[in-house]
Amino acid sequence: MADIEVREIDRSDEGHLHDWWSIGHAAMSHRPVDLWPDWEVSRYSLPQADPENRIDLLGAYAGDTMVGSARVFMPLEDNVHLGAFDVHVPPAQRRQGIGSALLARCEALAVADGRTTLLADVRAPLDEDGDDSRWAVDRGYAKANEDGIKVVDLAATADRLPALEAHAAERSGGYRLAWWTDPAPEEHLASLAAAMSRFIEEIPLGDLDLRPQAWTADRLRIREERHAGQRRTQLTVAALGPSGEVAGYTNAHLSPHAPRLADIGDTLVLPDHRGHRLGLGMKVLLHQQVRALFPGAELIATGNATTNSFMNAVNDQLGYRLVDRAFEMQKLLV
Repeated sequence: MADIEVREIDRSDEGHLHDWWSIGHAAMSHRPVDLWPDWEVSRYSLPQADPENRIDLLGAYAGDTMVGSARVFMPLEDNVHLGAFDVHVPPAQRRQGIGSALLARCEALAVADGRTTLLADVRAPLDEDGDDSRWAVDRGYAKANEDGIKVVDLAATADRLPALEAHAAERSGGYRLAWWTDPAPEEHLASLAAAMSRFIEEIPLGDLDLRPQAWTADRLRIREERHAGQRRTQLTVAALGPSGEVAGYTNAHLSPHAPRLADIGDTLVLPDHRGHRLGLGMKVLLHQQVRALFPGAELIATGNATTNSFMNAVNDQLGYRLVDRAFEMQKLLV
């Protein structure tokens, strides 16, 4: 293969952006389920600026042909010590130095921006660590956490939802559920921001060097504006306590113009409100509303730490099946 040149992708050039998207799709084509965002989703989401994160898209070229791709993700509000990377090389192009060239450029961008903790997500089969994780270890990364990647077929599992809804309601006590699509109701905004600020400290992190986020009402409104610019919808279900405060929440993201795949964002029940089956109740209502609002939705995908026994049990009841593993590989520079 010719010498590899790594270039930044101009996100305003749809042709280059489609090449970048196609490389990632090809690199993931051997996974058990197609969870790569559809092009009609990415063509609107990728060009949008993100005021909370610096995002760089990179392409590895052999001559004029793109043969690998990468994304660099660096938070600007919280966790400003982090640089996170996704590196994609199609199976037929591997073992030719393409991934190494991309990773080197990703790391150089992060170091130049003062980032001291580097993260790279890699996928692995269910029964072995796989080549990608060994590749990352050879380049100084260590496994910091492991997620199970799961999907649920909405049509095939719809019949189980009424019984699960009734089961969850048996323990709901003085709690009630509410749902909305963006924008969030003003009456819940401050309480939702407070709950979201607890997310990082409450979920299993393994050895990940992540620090809490500070969400505010203004910050949530900015994120909602970004979703609108991307033609993306966020559906939120919240469990409200006896005083109306947000005791837990879950959300899903999808594109109404291309709704095949919905992705779970966060799911959290605050510690003082646990024991009321709120997690199950919220997820049941989320599934019901995805089906009602977006008839073209087929799958919901989620990732949960393998040590998160509660959420894994909830997802098992809902009919999620494990299709992949994701290793969060970490390199500490200081």
